[in-house]
Amino acid sequence: MVQSDSARVNPRTILSALGLSASRIQLIPIRHNVHWLVDLPGERVVLRRYTSDHSRASVAYELRLLEHLDRRGWPVPTPVTPVTEAAGSIWCVFRYMAGRAPIPRSVAGVRAEQRRRGRLLAQLHMDMVDVAEMGQREGWLRADEGLLDRTSQLPVDELLAAYERKAPENGRILRVYADRMRERLGELLPHAPAPLVIHGDFTPWNIKYKHGALSAILDFEMAHLDLRVADFALSWRGQYDDVVRGYEEVSPLDPVEQELLVPIYWAWVIASAVAELDAGEAVSDWAVTHLLRTPSNLPTSLPGSIIPLPSHGAH
Repeated sequence: MVQSDSARVNPRTILSALGLSASRIQLIPIRHNVHWLVDLPGERVVLRRYTSDHSRASVAYELRLLEHLDRRGWPVPTPVTPVTEAAGSIWCVFRYMAGRAPIPRSVAGVRAEQRRRGRLLAQLHMDMVDVAEMGQREGWLRADEGLLDRTSQLPVDELLAAYERKAPENGRILRVYADRMRERLGELLPHAPAPLVIHGDFTPWNIKYKHGALSAILDFEMAHLDLRVADFALSWRGQYDDVVRGYEEVSPLDPVEQELLVPIYWAWVIASAVAELDAGEAVSDWAVTHLLRTPSNLPTSLPGSIIPLPSHGAH
């Protein structure tokens, strides 16, 4: 749902139906789901309107995960009202989590933030292993499966071939990486550890601190069952090696997982480009730029560095 849709809904009506009386409501400019910051007598909460791609089962999956993590002592935004449906959408009210996202002011500070985030992600994964029995979230696939399961859609190879005819250079780069991704995943996936529930968007702006202590982990709207290295897609982005190094300080990756890190990252980037093509849009330079951070002929991780420096000569 685009943000302009929120102007056609009066959140006070939703809150009133939930038995809540707000003294102040403020739209929060966040992508994807729509959120309002709500002041109630004696407390602050967040009202969320889920986008249309979330089913009732998808929302229930997320809430079950949040309740599990809350019981484990994690500062997550648990619901304070039942889920409700109104105005063609699913709504829920959550606890407001105070704090600020980290804003490092030096290169050393940036690297320290990445390492701390990596350690935190490893600890979070340890507490999410137990909910793998929930299975897959409705409407989601693993990072590698999304490019293979194309029921009622044009196969990826045909889609990329058509794009390459229109944009030869970017199309060729996407094709080379897609071919190499399939090759590597075919070699590695049979040996991969079992999937677990991942966060899906473990970025700095989804983590809050207050007085130096962790105060919130937000935005589980992309949580789903996947390989644990798939959680590095947005947190590592092909360049933030200290996130992975910090993770391994707490929970070392198996050799096959180290090898999977890059092709799973490619799968995420290529899936984003394919989604744009499915929607009839031009592929943004963003996808190609992210792919070029890692060479298509990457052999393995190197000592002292999670990945080698990009080598454009491979293309």
